[in-house]
Amino acid sequence: MKKSHQIIFVSIAILLFVAIALVVYFSEGVGMRSSRYYRLDTGVAIEFLTDSDNIVDTVYPVDEDARLIVIGEEFVGLHIDKAVEKYLTLCARMGYIDVDSRDNGVQISVSSTFTQAIENEIYEACNKYFLDNEIYCVIAESDADLALYREKKEKNISSIEKLVVIKSVLEKTNKYTLEDLSIKNESELMEILESFHEEYTNNMSEYSEDDYAKKISMLADNKQRYDTHMSAITNDTLRDFADKYSKYKKSETYDWELDFAKKIAEKKS
Repeated sequence: MKKSHQIIFVSIAILLFVAIALVVYFSEGVGMRSSRYYRLDTGVAIEFLTDSDNIVDTVYPVDEDARLIVIGEEFVGLHIDKAVEKYLTLCARMGYIDVDSRDNGVQISVSSTFTQAIENEIYEACNKYFLDNEIYCVIAESDADLALYREKKEKNISSIEKLVVIKSVLEKTNKYTLEDLSIKNESELMEILESFHEEYTNNMSEYSEDDYAKKISMLADNKQRYDTHMSAITNDTLRDFADKYSKYKKSETYDWELDFAKKIAEKKS
């Protein structure tokens, strides 16, 4: 083979390698500031955006109760597993999760290039927390929610994951309509969502004395119940609870995934 031909073939090979590397780079979200969206809802909903290493970049409390949860707390910089554990712990300590009840549920929603993999990761983080702390709580996945599936079909949205992100944007602004957002791709939706997350995260240290006092009061009011529950946990009770919790999830999850929002509304009423 002539030397000139060898140079051409080597050059082509290098270009192909660079092109493939760039495709992988951007498809995994490395070129994006935040590539993964998580939402957890126990009746108080919180959102996280993470980078490709699952380190929390931004946090956004969806409702006023969730805003109380994040007051004085640091979530940015935590791995998503630790952020989930911290959120669930605060929910339990403040009474949003009743440690003595079997009527608890958390819905997990994710959106990413690798949705199934990170959904499994977040599920396992929740499952570990409830096992370690002997708390009965159903872990409902939004992509299994029958009511969301029907809404997706009615509104002609391509997936439940996309619907969840669209609904999240609509919760935060009236600048867009569902029709505006439904024609956007995931990257465009995430870019819109990031702007709201960044604005809140940059200002989350600003809160009123009344809000802080309310949080302290809730922690104090629920302290005895929470501490009594935690102090009763032993190695023996943990082994016993693992079997009970597995059976509990099998019997209760379907009911929560019929319509999680309705179930939470009934619980609050």
